[in-house]
Amino acid sequence: SLSLSLYLCFTVSLSPTPILSLSGHSMGGHGSLVITLKNPDMFRCSTAFAPISNPINGPWGVKAFSNYLGEDRASWADWDSTELVKNFKRDSGSPLNILVCQGSVDKFLEKELLTQNFVDAAKDNAGIKLGLIDL
Repeated sequence: SLSLSLYLCFTVSLSPTPILSLSGHSMGGHGSLVITLKNPDMFRCSTAFAPISNPINGPWGVKAFSNYLGEDRASWADWDSTELVKNFKRDSGSPLNILVCQGSVDKFLEKELLTQNFVDAAKDNAGIKLGLIDL
């Protein structure tokens, strides 16, 4: 499991409250969002820099998901950060902290990154505390 791997490979103390955070850039930013949304009790926050935010709706993401996940598009939603944040429910405690850093003149913003889709979905979710920085 992810948590066991983290604790075995890194010096991380066990704590009843989340002490870990994730960050990443581009597809790594998407990964940090997906992992955090799927494991909210493990992470205090997630930061994504110019993340590919809605791959099921972008040409690069469709190509990648087709190759890695197959042609069943319905199953892709389980690995798309925008779809995950739409359905995210925080059972208890404070909202999940997510910071997105995105340049407004990024040439990939409108067709590949689709950051606004994620931002819109996260803003509508009471279980998410979203920060957005325009670089």
